[in-house]
Amino acid sequence: MKKTIFNGSPFGSPGIIYGSNERDGIFLGIDFGFAVVREHQIGLRATLDELGVPHMIAPENFGLKMYTVTKFPKERFFFQKGETHTCLTFELGTNPVKGWGNEDLDSHPEHIATAWDDKSFGIVAPNQHFKEIDELYKAFERKDVLVQYRLNQVYINYPIPYLWIGILSHTNPGEEEIFFQAHTEFYEKSLQAPS
Repeated sequence: MKKTIFNGSPFGSPGIIYGSNERDGIFLGIDFGFAVVREHQIGLRATLDELGVPHMIAPENFGLKMYTVTKFPKERFFFQKGETHTCLTFELGTNPVKGWGNEDLDSHPEHIATAWDDKSFGIVAPNQHFKEIDELYKAFERKDVLVQYRLNQVYINYPIPYLWIGILSHTNPGEEEIFFQAHTEFYEKSLQAPS
């Protein structure tokens, strides 16, 4: 895992994301942010494969299905509420999982701390956000999670890889159509491109 740093700016900072307007206050998910490091540039293939996320541009995957978790490998997760903070990690290749012991994951951040790479991700948040982190973990258990790049980006070779993990059942109803259309257009253009 490689950390992202909370600096309060919208560019690269991690955050807990909530809905607005008629969906005000609904917990949508976690933006894990990014740092300009190799670990945030090499993609998410190992994580996506382990969580059963289809992620390939093929007609049968178009729409939100392309990002939807279909497996819950419980042994790869660590979830614990401490005295002041809550920690949630997913770790592939670490046996047993390290949880709080991940070196790049601050165990007592003022806001939130996130870290990720192609095969792991983690978040530590003050216990005022326990409800949201607990809700996200339970969503993983019931396979009600999207793992993708940045919120509101239809990621297909997106140049800045923000990791975004959201709750599928909390998405705006119109997003399915937006993603389906974007994937269809991208796929059709790829078929027309010269080889």
